[in-house]
Amino acid sequence: LLLFVGDGRSRRKGYDLLASAVRSQPSRRFTLLLVGDLEGAWVPENAIRFGSVSDPAKLAAIYGAADAIAIPSREENLALTFIDSQMCRTPALVFTVGGLTENLRDGENGILAGEPSETSLAVALGRWLEVAGSFDREEIARRAADRFSWSALGPRYLAQYRELVEAG
Repeated sequence: LLLFVGDGRSRRKGYDLLASAVRSQPSRRFTLLLVGDLEGAWVPENAIRFGSVSDPAKLAAIYGAADAIAIPSREENLALTFIDSQMCRTPALVFTVGGLTENLRDGENGILAGEPSETSLAVALGRWLEVAGSFDREEIARRAADRFSWSALGPRYLAQYRELVEAG
């Protein structure tokens, strides 16, 4: 189960690259879980569409059910979908853009696809299918909590604010 969360109509979010990569591999068997607005976008027949999901518990259950999340953004700072997926123990497939590159350890908490393109995403999908069961999902969640939980972020924000106040 491969998850996509986002606005499928937004070029920046890259659903068109994911759709093309999926279509280029008809012999590969996996199901897309789709959350968000995909009006007018190509959707595989076997995809499971959830539409917009605002209930945090339902969204966490969807993240947790997925074997991986594809975040095919052409440009991104640090996608909340990445943080959410990691907190829910779900590895990610991402391009080498923005903060995603700094936070993904290729082969450990996901697959790094390279520069944004259909071809690099198709290659990453192939790699993921070969190693899908090998990710240590508990370790993914532990590392995400160490880095992104409120208890981890709070002291860092407080230190940053103190530094700014002292600098005047």
